[in-house]
Amino acid sequence: MHRLKNNGLIILGILILLSGCHRSYPEYADKIWAHKVNDTLVAQQKQHLFKGMELDLVYSSYQNELFVGHEFYDTLKGLTFSQWMSALDDPATSHFWLDVKNLDTTNAEPISNLILNVTQHYHITSQVLVENPSHEALKIVKAKGLPVLLWVDNLYWWDNKDTAYWRQLTEQHIQELHPNGLSCEYVLHPLLTESFPNENIYYWHTPCDKTPENVAFDKKLAKEKNIKVILVDYNEPVEF
Repeated sequence: MHRLKNNGLIILGILILLSGCHRSYPEYADKIWAHKVNDTLVAQQKQHLFKGMELDLVYSSYQNELFVGHEFYDTLKGLTFSQWMSALDDPATSHFWLDVKNLDTTNAEPISNLILNVTQHYHITSQVLVENPSHEALKIVKAKGLPVLLWVDNLYWWDNKDTAYWRQLTEQHIQELHPNGLSCEYVLHPLLTESFPNENIYYWHTPCDKTPENVAFDKKLAKEKNIKVILVDYNEPVEF
């Protein structure tokens, strides 16, 4: 009887270990978002595959309209932010990273109003993040009630790679803005997370193919507590 009891405990332990090996981690998978989803057909597909999507926006002061696109000439395509959002099955089930290319202090208020017109209609204002390198422009956006991402200069793009000055400048902008997070290219890891451990970090791991090496790197990033999102160009989600 004692031997049977021990055998039962051993079997139970093995089952627990096996179940642990196949355990999924949805909290990590939710950190992988789709990058540059500027096409409505692609957005309709990726909405159901990724927790969030990033898209590029360009403001036309002449038309007082926000268009989806990476460059100003993309306004000629005529796809507005409102039209893009209306193409989704259910915007309330997604999150949105809005890279507003030409946001500045002169147009931050009308841009904020246009974004709010859309997000308030779908009740998703808390599910968007407005990204830009201008902390002064983002202060205006934030004052309108929108979450903001401060696009941090990539130190490695500088001719004079002065790490101390980069940290000082970034810290100054953080203290002035108090953003919801910091965004930058993945090559700045781990410098960004180590320099600002109390900030939420948003990386873009692009342009990169879905290779085993890149997927392993994405998984590594996702498991770090203060890294909240990793943008990828993959057509399918990352399995954890």
